[in-house]
Amino acid sequence: MVDSASLVKVVSQGLVAADSAAWTLQGNTRATVVVKAQFSFASGTMEPIAAEEVRRDTDLAFVVDRAEVLFSGLAARGRPDAPSRILVSRGEERLIDRPIDPSGPEALAPGGRIPPFGKVRGQFLGGATVFDLFAPYVPLPDTFDRRYFQSAPVEQQVGALHGGETIRLERLYPGHDVVELVLPQAQVSGHGTVDGRSVPIQFRFDTALVEADQHRCTLLWRGRIAASHRDVLARTQAEVALQVTDPGRLHAEPAWSPEVATAGSSTLESTVVLSSLQGSGQGSGQAAAPPHDLEGTMAIKADPNAAPTLPFHNFRPTVRSKKRKIKIPGAANIPGAPWAGGSTGKSVVSPDAELKQTLGLEPKDRTKAAAVEPLRHEPTSAEVARDVEQAEAARRAAEKAEQERAALAAAERRQQEAERFAAEQAAAQQAEAEKARREHERRAEKAEKIRAARYGGFKRKK
Repeated sequence: MVDSASLVKVVSQGLVAADSAAWTLQGNTRATVVVKAQFSFASGTMEPIAAEEVRRDTDLAFVVDRAEVLFSGLAARGRPDAPSRILVSRGEERLIDRPIDPSGPEALAPGGRIPPFGKVRGQFLGGATVFDLFAPYVPLPDTFDRRYFQSAPVEQQVGALHGGETIRLERLYPGHDVVELVLPQAQVSGHGTVDGRSVPIQFRFDTALVEADQHRCTLLWRGRIAASHRDVLARTQAEVALQVTDPGRLHAEPAWSPEVATAGSSTLESTVVLSSLQGSGQGSGQAAAPPHDLEGTMAIKADPNAAPTLPFHNFRPTVRSKKRKIKIPGAANIPGAPWAGGSTGKSVVSPDAELKQTLGLEPKDRTKAAAVEPLRHEPTSAEVARDVEQAEAARRAAEKAEQERAALAAAERRQQEAERFAAEQAAAQQAEAEKARREHERRAEKAEKIRAARYGGFKRKK
């Protein structure tokens, strides 16, 4: 794929996407080449997929000095005894350990990117505007701070990413208490060609984004090309390729629920004790048989609303919206009993079977266990197109204003040059007149001396 909108043309091979941006900061002209790879874990394994195009508003950062780990999507409310958190480790070394409260302010974007239109990152622009960064070539002011391109919170920044790190999402994935992803191990190779000369490009893995709602992981590599002038970059073409040595792994644990928490670890879990069936033999003189391990028990059907462990793509969080009210026929009207509906006017709620409700095994409110909250608004294609159109309109307006300022400055320079030329001409004419006057005086003085020497100082009579 070739991107023709950028100053440096980039050709990518395979499933990856690539783009570039040219910029100058403090007299150094560079071109940043970004390579984007995506892996899907919807089927329970990490599989490379065709990457979406590089987004100039989020992916195409010129410099990312500290590597970042980001998270976006939906998050279920955590357990009451354990907070939600993001953990990143490399072997025994823990790189990131950040608790997140999905019910707090961070629920809008827990672990996601810091918006570029804000004070947090805007303080590093140094007089530039966000719209300036969308141009194919961006001359940055000397006061620009490279920390602007750090889009992740400080708690989610590390010195470097090498691939193979483990990202552990605790109580952040709907239907799963723990999701662990081992990042793929891959290398990006590339080179730039300018005027027939090939220059190798060194790429660095600096961004990992886990998109829970899309069931995929996005990885970004960045490399730079140095040039003496932007015209050199305009004649440069880059070629990049990705080689995956290990696609990574995935592990998921089912979600916690109150039923599982209170069931215990008994081998007869999910059973209900019934009355003994051997009472009929008592009093008849027959010896009672030894009890069976499972005697007097009955298995209860599993909850049909429980989410599968894997794969993810079939999972849809369900919330019970309509309660079915039933009355147990022939039940005694005892005040305070679960089935007491006659005197109080209330009926019990049973989602599946009368037996489970009668035994009091059904939680009163099952919506809390399945409730999920949207954490971040994912823009639609129409919204993205509108944002890009607005950014392009702002860029065109800025370019027009810059052209008008340049034309006005050029007119002022021409006026100043004309005035300077007129002043120089006037000074030259004045100098020539002064020179002619002095020459005339010199000649007159010389003629007077000759006359005095010849006639003795007396003037000849006419």
